[in-house]
Amino acid sequence: MEFIIGILLLVVFVFLAIRMAGCFFKFILPVAIVLVIAYFIYNAIQGG
Repeated sequence: MEFIIGILLLVVFVFLAIRMAGCFFKFILPVAIVLVIAYFIYNAIQGG
């Protein structure tokens, strides 16, 4: 359940970031997305 909520928050964050900032986030967002996905996968493995 937390995984689904996390994904929804990530989608909202990405949408807002793209709308607000444009070029700057085109470099930051891919890195942030990879880190967040890795974090959720790690939590899913650790927490069960």
